[in-house]
Amino acid sequence: NFLKDQSLTSKTRTFYAVYNSVEGLALNSAVNINGLKIGKVVEISFDEADPSKIVVAMDVTNDIEIPKNSIAQIYSPDLISGNAMRIQIVNDGSAPLQSGDTLQGSREYSLMGMLNDKMEPLLTKLDLFVKNADSVLLNVNQMLDSANQQNIKSAIKNLDVTMRHFNSLSAEFDGLVKNNRVKFDSIIDNADRSMKNISGLTDSLEEADLAATITKLQKTIDGFNALLADVENGKGSIGKLMKDEDLYLNLEGASRQLEALLRDMKENPKRYVHFSLFGKKQQPYKPADSIPVK
Repeated sequence: NFLKDQSLTSKTRTFYAVYNSVEGLALNSAVNINGLKIGKVVEISFDEADPSKIVVAMDVTNDIEIPKNSIAQIYSPDLISGNAMRIQIVNDGSAPLQSGDTLQGSREYSLMGMLNDKMEPLLTKLDLFVKNADSVLLNVNQMLDSANQQNIKSAIKNLDVTMRHFNSLSAEFDGLVKNNRVKFDSIIDNADRSMKNISGLTDSLEEADLAATITKLQKTIDGFNALLADVENGKGSIGKLMKDEDLYLNLEGASRQLEALLRDMKENPKRYVHFSLFGKKQQPYKPADSIPVK
């Protein structure tokens, strides 16, 4: 017992804690409370119920009462030594632990541990980046063969010529603007004046009573439509003239008779104007064409 660092006079109690990982923790690692050593780790094994969990057994030789809700935390006391175990007392009035009880386990990562945790995914990404970069460079080397290099040189040369032409065109345009600045100013003034006139016209239209005008126009259209309806239905003189066939035939017949009468007056004026010193008997009128009249 002396060689195992176990006291012969004090009673030893064994507590357990379960962890996902105990990396850095070894047998005989110290168990502390607030920096005071109260025991050591005596066994590290897999949990029989869940092999993914690690069970740590610790012997506590101090008689201090530890509440059941206390936490057994793995931590790193410094950058050189390995991990150790400390019990964080939780004074919540819970009953004290008995030998064989299990504490809640937790882990405090050291600076190096946190760096390792952060560096591992970063190194994975860096390795993937290096592989991708190597693949890209290989493709670039394959693309930049002698023929493609010559094409690139030719493209750069053509781009240089194009830029020179563009600079020349820009200079000519600048000279054109300078030489015609007065005309451009006049065009801008005229455009501004036109916009003002349009604005004034818009204001005039807004001031005009367009609603009343549109109403009057609508009434006029309605009246005209009514007039057309009356004509279509044969109402009024125009309607009767367009719809009454007898009236049309009478007018046509009267027109033909009048035309015949005028023709006969021109051809035989003596029938209508007769003057005789000897009392010649007047001849009756005989129409040239007989036109029936209804």
